[in-house]
Amino acid sequence: MDEEGYRGGWSNRGLVKQGVVQSKKLAAYLVQHAEDYHIQTLLSSNLTRAAETAKEIEQSLQVKAIYSDEWREMNNGILAGMPNKVAEERFPGVYFNTLQMDTPFPGGETPTHFIQESNKHLIICVINLKIKRCSRMYY
Repeated sequence: MDEEGYRGGWSNRGLVKQGVVQSKKLAAYLVQHAEDYHIQTLLSSNLTRAAETAKEIEQSLQVKAIYSDEWREMNNGILAGMPNKVAEERFPGVYFNTLQMDTPFPGGETPTHFIQESNKHLIICVINLKIKRCSRMYY
């Protein structure tokens, strides 16, 4: 949840109170269902809101998180962290749901580019996990 009155995206604004409560609830849920999920590692964006959530889960589950810009949400460019009023004046009607797939945020990326990059990072992650598991089998 973005801070009231501001655009989210690649801003470094922290979690709002409701976000802190939600991250604590998520962490508690994951602890209660640890045997269902078998979480050994967390992958998190290095943006403040995501990292704050991951740290809550890290502490509760006693697992390490890997923080990376590869797991960031879509780059909304110069709109990141901008007050909504200023964003509406300078870029009226520019929201994720109004972009065409090949239209970028001002100074940011297109939905198509975001999907392609996300898929690439996910595939690399899966391959690395498989290699790690396979290498354990042979040692």
